[in-house]
Amino acid sequence: MEPGPTVAQRMRAGLQGAATAIGGAISGLAAGAPSSADVQAETNELRPPTNTGSASSSAISRFLNEEQDPKVIERLLPKVQEILMSGEELLFIAVQKKPIATIAPDCIILTSKRFIFYKVKLFGQIAFEDRIWRELYDAKIEEGILGAKFTIHASGGLPLSMDYLPKAQARRLYRFAQEMEEKSLEERRQRQLEDKRAAAGGIVLGAPTYAQPQAIPDDPLQKLSKLKQMLDAGLINSQEYESKKTEILSRM
Repeated sequence: MEPGPTVAQRMRAGLQGAATAIGGAISGLAAGAPSSADVQAETNELRPPTNTGSASSSAISRFLNEEQDPKVIERLLPKVQEILMSGEELLFIAVQKKPIATIAPDCIILTSKRFIFYKVKLFGQIAFEDRIWRELYDAKIEEGILGAKFTIHASGGLPLSMDYLPKAQARRLYRFAQEMEEKSLEERRQRQLEDKRAAAGGIVLGAPTYAQPQAIPDDPLQKLSKLKQMLDAGLINSQEYESKKTEILSRM
């Protein structure tokens, strides 16, 4: 009979089997553990969404200083920005508020270059009517119980008006219009002065004028006296003296 394994051999075999079992368990745990990419993805899903509308909200808030309807301003702004000219800045928006609620009220828009009347027609059609500030010559406001009516008169067209405006917004429009009217009057005055100067050949009114020196006519007697002095000094001969003398006397 062959001798059986010794006690030491049996212990070594038992330890190797236990190590193998532990290694297999660890490998199984590692295979089932989530990766770092999975953890990052789950974290992103749990993270609250970023507020992408903050920029647009700040742009809208500029025009809510007189209790304008935020929803109307939000719908109106993109349409107005499409028609702004280069270098034109949006200053103020007044929103009509009729006693009967309307989905799309009319508005008055003021920019650095013009005033624009925005009106909603049938079937959602939109009409823009504008005048440049230098054409403005009168603005009028009429306040009633249900709001105010704002009217603007400009050269080259019929007056533009809008009623049922909140009184605070109508007063703001009137103040803007008065400031721009004064500016337009000053610009027209300067243009009229320039036109008058151009018509006068560039003469500036109020400029000092200087008298031009007048030529003093020659005295024949003085010429004859000088001519005699030249003869006596020997600068000319008698023939030249008589010739010049005859010439001077002929002009008298």
